[in-house]
Formats: sequence, C-alpha cells, structure tokens
Amino acid sequence: MATCRCAYGGALQLSEQHKNKLTGIDLADSVTIDFHKLFYQPISCGAFLVKDQESFQYLSLHADYLNPEEDDEAGIPNLVNKSIQTTRRFDAFKLYVSLQAIGIQTFAEMVEGTMSLAKDVATRLKEEHFEVVNPDPQINAVVFRYVSNGENIDLINASIRDQLLNEGIAVIARTKICGQTYLKLTLLNPLTTMEDINFIIEQMKKITQETMKEEIYV
Repeated sequence: MATCRCAYGGALQLSEQHKNKLTGIDLADSVTIDFHKLFYQPISCGAFLVKDQESFQYLSLHADYLNPEEDDEAGIPNLVNKSIQTTRRFDAFKLYVSLQAIGIQTFAEMVEGTMSLAKDVATRLKEEHFEVVNPDPQINAVVFRYVSNGENIDLINASIRDQLLNEGIAVIARTKICGQTYLKLTLLNPLTTMEDINFIIEQMKKITQETMKEEIYV
C-alpha cells in the first residue's frame, strides 16, 4: 500500500498556482491530511483518506465489549472500525463550516499569500547574512540560521529561538541538520506581513549581538 502524507501541504490542492506540487497524489492508496495546518482549523482536525474502503480493514481491531466480530457478520455498521482514535468529535463540521463561510477561492488565496511571503522572507534573511537552507521555499516554511566566523554558533541560534519565545515576540521552531542547530519560520498566518518579519529579524540580530557579547565576557 502506497501512502501519501499530505499532513502539512494537502491544502495546495486548492490552489491552481501550486497544486502541481501534489502531482501523483492520485496514485496513493491512502492520504493523511491535518486540517489544523494550511486549512486553518482548530486542533484537532485531521483525516485519513483511502482509495479503496477495504483498506480500512488494516485499522480494524475487534474488542468484545466494543465492536465484536459478530456485528460485522450480522452487517451491523460500526464506525469504530474506521477511526484510529475510536471515539472522536465531529471535527469534520469545523472544516465544513469554514469552507461554506470562506470558500475555496479565499482559502487558496490565503495559502498562496503565505507561500509568496515565504519567498520574500528567505530573500530578506539572506540580505541580513543568515544562512538559508531553502532559498527558494516550495511551501511556506523557511529553514535558516545565524552564521559567523566565531564559535558557539549553535548556542547563538538556540538563544535566538529561546529569547523570542520567552519574550513573546515570535514562535520559531528549532531543528538540527547534520548535527547543527537551525531555525524554522513556518508562515501559516495569512495576516503576517513583511513589516512583522522585519521586526522579528531586527530582534534576532539584537539577540545575536547580545549573546556574542556575553560570550566574550564569560
């Protein structure tokens, strides 16, 4: 069984401009989507979609007190057999209401706007001499880090993330590539502007300078 994990980027299917990035998704036997990401739904809201309903058998686990096998033999429908979580809320209602209220076109514009912003952010970070791993972002996330000729670069990048979070300025993810610390800006908010980004970059530069001074005097 071929599985396609569109948990993050599944909403690109709404965009005429970007849906080509999902070319081949129709070949997958199953697809996972987290609607609380680019579909902007409250947590939790996700789906596991299958091409053939017989594939649900791989999720099935019978319990005598819950969904006995005799029920299947008697033709009694049991939704427990179609959910990994067993008991869950009617989360699909969130998505239904959003699609009805906002519409597919507006959703597409929101996605396209954040993806365009990501490219501008990558360019801006390079102008400020940050190392950008993906200078041409294919979605709305930018991975980068501060670099210099000095030591403790990982410490400085970790400090950037920690201070931005502790001071309530921005939530930036931290990750590692080849053992080195990198930062990740995920531009999900369609209301984010370059003015917001420029402010964050200035704060990052300030934190960098302060951290480097502290290292000198330690």
